[in-house]
Amino acid sequence: MPAPLVAYLDSSDWSNLAAAVSPEPFAARDRWLDARRRLLASRDAGRVEFRYSQAVVDEAFPLSAQHQEPGVARARTIAEFCGQLCLREMGDIVAAEARRLAQGLRPPFAPDLARSDTGSWFPDFEGGPEAFGKGAMPDAAELLRDIAREEMPGIGRKKLRQVEALCVDKKGRLLPEHRARLLDPSVRPQIGAMVAEKFGLPADAPGLDVVARALAGDLPPSAVGEWLIGLMRDLPLLFSLLPSQENADKLFGYLRGPGWQVADAIAQAAGGMREFVAEVGLDAARRMTAERPWFDAPAWRAKLRERLLAHLWEKGRARRQGLPRVRGEDWFRHVHGSPFGSLPTLDAFLAAGGAVVAKAAVPSAQPYRGRVSDVGDITHMAYLPHVDVLRCDRGNAAAARAVAEELGLRTLVAPTIEDLLAFVGDPGVGAPPPPGRAGALTPPT
Repeated sequence: MPAPLVAYLDSSDWSNLAAAVSPEPFAARDRWLDARRRLLASRDAGRVEFRYSQAVVDEAFPLSAQHQEPGVARARTIAEFCGQLCLREMGDIVAAEARRLAQGLRPPFAPDLARSDTGSWFPDFEGGPEAFGKGAMPDAAELLRDIAREEMPGIGRKKLRQVEALCVDKKGRLLPEHRARLLDPSVRPQIGAMVAEKFGLPADAPGLDVVARALAGDLPPSAVGEWLIGLMRDLPLLFSLLPSQENADKLFGYLRGPGWQVADAIAQAAGGMREFVAEVGLDAARRMTAERPWFDAPAWRAKLRERLLAHLWEKGRARRQGLPRVRGEDWFRHVHGSPFGSLPTLDAFLAAGGAVVAKAAVPSAQPYRGRVSDVGDITHMAYLPHVDVLRCDRGNAAAARAVAEELGLRTLVAPTIEDLLAFVGDPGVGAPPPPGRAGALTPPT
């Protein structure tokens, strides 16, 4: 039996699939209940597998506490359809592709670079769980000061310093005789409050005893890292612990790495596009845009591509991913001068960015100013090389098809959920999956 097609749903699909089984009123309930039944039947028949990404997680979070319940429902729906199947963080994929290209490996992509079967939608932390855990642990001296303030109201700075000197060594580590104090249940609220302040998690989040035991020296720092990673892999639990986008931003801010900055660059790209328009003149800009609605200004795109690759190199993201170390001369020979399309994820991202940024460059009485959701739409399209079927709304379908065509991908783009059902097949109802594989992972021979 052929491997199942990899389907990547639009963020709005997860909202609609969740709303279909919600007790709240939903006008399109019948349509989405039918879609839910048929999609799950196709998955259970081995025709398709569903994967989510960091972009989906980011967009699915509720904006405020009053919207937390629908957010948790979306997370449960994602978990129901995908389990632990996801796509890796975009920056990690770009870094891995760049490293392989620097080593002369062509094509520079492979399924294991883009896909995770363990729910690892977040960045690959530098140094692994141990380094992540060390950075996540509360400061022991600050924790002792909080405890002292609570037990001795009105204590002054001088006395606080004396307490700290008795309990902490010169490197800020608790002295052995004071570590047991942190295992006392009475101290747990202070530990919880510090974790809540840093990550937006509630002070009674499950597993906080791991942090206390690590501070006391009973567990290694890696245990804290593994605890947080475990929380992030359990989407329904994570969503239930983070009641709003404000809380999520604390955790995501801690996770934010160079790969996220790649996505952030597009938020500023309209300004760069306007500079290009100023260079070529408004008449030329009108002509180019009329000839190609998703005009992406190759000169601007090449400049941004070079800048992002330089950023990857400087941050060292491209020097890991479990591959042999890359020499600088190989990096600059094979990667920086590589033709557009040789780095599928980055180039799909830039091509998709051009489609949105071009809207801001078109002279108009009501110029397009961009939306917060634009970065999410662009990031979704960056996964075109790694999936067989991409679901996106009608407004972005033409741009997604143009990106796939430019990069020579065979990824199927589904403007509606019914199109997706037709592509993946429907046991006993729909057509069988299309012959051959889509996406850049299996390019035409």
